[in-house]
Amino acid sequence: MAHSSHKATTSRYDTNHDIALLSDLGMGYKKIAGYKNMPVSTVQGVVKRYRMRGNVRDAPRPGQPTKCTPEVQQRVEAAVEANPWASLREITETLQDLNISHMTVDKITKDLGFMLRIPRKKPFLDGFTKIRLKYWCKHQAKKTTAYWRNAVWLDEARVEYSAYQPGRKVRIRDGEELLEKHIAPSFKSGRTTVNCWAAVAYGSRTPLVRVRKRKPAERTTKRDRLGLNSTQYATEINDFHLISFLFSLDQPIKKLKVVEDNAKYHLAGPNWEISSAFGVQKLPLPANSPDLSPIENVWHFFKQRLWKRFSKNVEDRPHPEDELFTIMKEEWDAMDQRVIDRLIDSIPSRIQAIIASEGSHIKW
Repeated sequence: MAHSSHKATTSRYDTNHDIALLSDLGMGYKKIAGYKNMPVSTVQGVVKRYRMRGNVRDAPRPGQPTKCTPEVQQRVEAAVEANPWASLREITETLQDLNISHMTVDKITKDLGFMLRIPRKKPFLDGFTKIRLKYWCKHQAKKTTAYWRNAVWLDEARVEYSAYQPGRKVRIRDGEELLEKHIAPSFKSGRTTVNCWAAVAYGSRTPLVRVRKRKPAERTTKRDRLGLNSTQYATEINDFHLISFLFSLDQPIKKLKVVEDNAKYHLAGPNWEISSAFGVQKLPLPANSPDLSPIENVWHFFKQRLWKRFSKNVEDRPHPEDELFTIMKEEWDAMDQRVIDRLIDSIPSRIQAIIASEGSHIKW
C-alpha cells in the first residue's frame, strides 16, 4: 500500500530519477521493480535511457515544432479582426508567409475564442440615427415600468414561406454579436407573401389581422405597388381593429399611449383624424429602432413557432396563402401572453442600454 501511494503522488520525472539513483547504488532491476511496484521491463528501459543520455528526462517529441506560436496567434487574430467575414481558406491565403494550413488557422481561431455564427440582423445605423435614438431615450429615461404597461405597441409583419437559405457566417467572440462589423444590416424588401398586423399590450393582444393586398383598380399613382396605404390603414385597421382593442383594455383610452414606428400610413391625415376623434395619444418611435419595440421580438418568436411547425413534416407545410394565414392565426393565438408582458417590462432597461451604448445596437 505504501508503494502505490508513493507512486500516485510522485511525478514521472521523480520516479525515473529514483530508479536511476537506485541503479547507481548497485540495486538490480528486479529489486528496483519490487521497491517501486512496477514492471521489470519499465525499470530496465529507464536505466538504459539514463546510461545512454546521462539524464532521466523524456526525449523531445519527434516531428516538426508546433506552429501555434504566440507570433502566429497574433497574426491570425489580426487577420480575423480585420475581416471577420472571411472564410478559413481566405484567412490562410492572407497568411501565406506563415506556411500554415487552414486546419491550423481553424484551431487557432477556436483557441482565441472566435466562433462561427450566423450574424444578427439589425438595421443600418448611421451617426445621425444614433444621435436621434439616444436623444429619444434620454427623454423617456425617467418613465417607469408602470408607464409602459399602459402603452400599446402595434406593427405590421410579413411572413414569407420559402426554403431557408443560410446566409454567410461571421467569426466572432462571445459577447461581440452586436459590434457593427459583425452585423448583417437588413434593408426593406419589395417582396410580399402574407402581410399581417397586430397590437400588443400588457396582459392583452389583438387577434392577428391579415392585411389585404389592394387591387389594381385601387392604384393611386403609376408607381403604386398596391401595398398598405394611409386610406386602407385608416378604414381597415385603425378604425376597425385598433380603436375597438383600445376600448377593450382596463385603462381609459385617454390614459393609453399608442407606440408605433414612423411609417407614412401611420402618420397620414386619416389616421390622425381617427386618433384625435377618440382621444388617442400617440408616441412615435425614432427611425430604425426595433430594439425599442417589444412587438419586434414578438414577431421573432412568432416566426420561430411557424418555422418549427413547418419543419416537422414536409407534407403538412402550407401552400396557398389562405392556408398559410390559417396556420399563422393558430400559432399567434397559442403564444404565451406572459412572454409579451416580460418584453414590455424590459423597456426601461432597453432605454438605459441604448443611452449607455451611445445609440448603438443592444442585445434586444
